[in-house]
Amino acid sequence: MASWYDDTSGKPTKNPLGGNLQAEQVQLERLNPWGVDIMGIFNQTFEKTKAQPTEAVGYPFIVMAMYFAVYTVFSIIMQIGFTLLMVVGAAASAANEIVGMIVMGGLGFIMFALLFVFMMTAQALVQGAINIAWLRLARGQSLKIEHLMEVKRFAKPLIIGSIIFPLGISLGYVLLIIPGVIFMMGCFLYSFVVVDKNLSGVQSLKAAWALTDGHKLDLFLLMLLMSLVNMLGMIPCGMGMIITIPMTYGAMAYFYDALAEPGNAYLKDGEGLDDVFA
Repeated sequence: MASWYDDTSGKPTKNPLGGNLQAEQVQLERLNPWGVDIMGIFNQTFEKTKAQPTEAVGYPFIVMAMYFAVYTVFSIIMQIGFTLLMVVGAAASAANEIVGMIVMGGLGFIMFALLFVFMMTAQALVQGAINIAWLRLARGQSLKIEHLMEVKRFAKPLIIGSIIFPLGISLGYVLLIIPGVIFMMGCFLYSFVVVDKNLSGVQSLKAAWALTDGHKLDLFLLMLLMSLVNMLGMIPCGMGMIITIPMTYGAMAYFYDALAEPGNAYLKDGEGLDDVFA
């Protein structure tokens, strides 16, 4: 067995960077749980935001601003591409209608696939980077911009999870809606699991489901309050959402931290890894 395992417990004794662990092989739940207090979570988030506004609001804002900038450029490129597609398709249709349909359909599918991959990748990386920021804040750790850049190490599992998660919700909605809601509640924390436990996309969903066992109603109530907070942020011409959106990410981080034994998978070797796992 790999050197990061304890021979007696079978649990990892340190963070196996790049390891291929199963959900059952890591300590998911807190060894000494203190319970979930929804209002307490929001109070902690608010106090942390007041104490460290640059890290709590500024860093997530930078990440989201970078995302919107890249998205805007990509959207312009895609619009140009679709315009050229219409021109090429019209020319091909003028020569042969069937060929024109094939050309437009084929190129249209390729461009849609590119757009889908870009959106999933960008959203997953943004989610992961903000999760890293708020997990560090919730656990009283230092936070620098370079810590957010660590998200690139988790790109693959974050992207895989970001594809499976909405597909699972959609399938659940087809099955009379309620299964979709249950799946969403059960797996909602998967992106926190990825950056905290260093699990794959599929295993992070499995771990998130196990972690929220008995806490799905708490999570549902938290999400209702998050929606209310963001609605309040929309009142002053939407400007308040610059603060409320990062704060809702923070509330999710505190909720996750209340349930999960710290994994700190985003830390480098030797940086606070001694007591990561049981």
